[in-house]
Amino acid sequence: FIVSTNLRDNIYLEYDTPKSNDPKVLSSLYRSEFKKDLESLDNHLDTEFGERGVNLSGGQRQRINIARADFSDSEILLLDDSFSAIDVETETKLINNLLLKDWKDKTIIMTSHRLSLLPLATRIIFLKDGKIKNEGSFEELTKMDSEFRSFTLQLTENTNPF
Repeated sequence: FIVSTNLRDNIYLEYDTPKSNDPKVLSSLYRSEFKKDLESLDNHLDTEFGERGVNLSGGQRQRINIARADFSDSEILLLDDSFSAIDVETETKLINNLLLKDWKDKTIIMTSHRLSLLPLATRIIFLKDGKIKNEGSFEELTKMDSEFRSFTLQLTENTNPF
């Protein structure tokens, strides 16, 4: 969700936020792989976005939301398909730097269509027809559930970069 205001306010998720926390805002943007995008913005943190971020790519919107999650420093993070519009190289950096390092002690509840994220999960809830079919770690589900194995076949055929 991107609000029609500047980048700083979008990270805070409120209007007219103070500039005193700009170092923390910048740190979260850098950690979300938004540094190059930020440098290309004419007004940096004061750059205004259109309604719902129409002038941003899907990947930029997702990385701003990841920066917002990082900025909040919550112990529990909800990520709803947060990597779907992000290229593989950026996804790899985010996973290695945030999920596996900076956020490793946080509880992360995530939905995803990215099969490459499944081996990183402590617990997977495998759904079929809107109902829980099975649950467990990636290894457990691979061993005990033939449907899960079939579902993830393309993952095992490719090398997992994580």
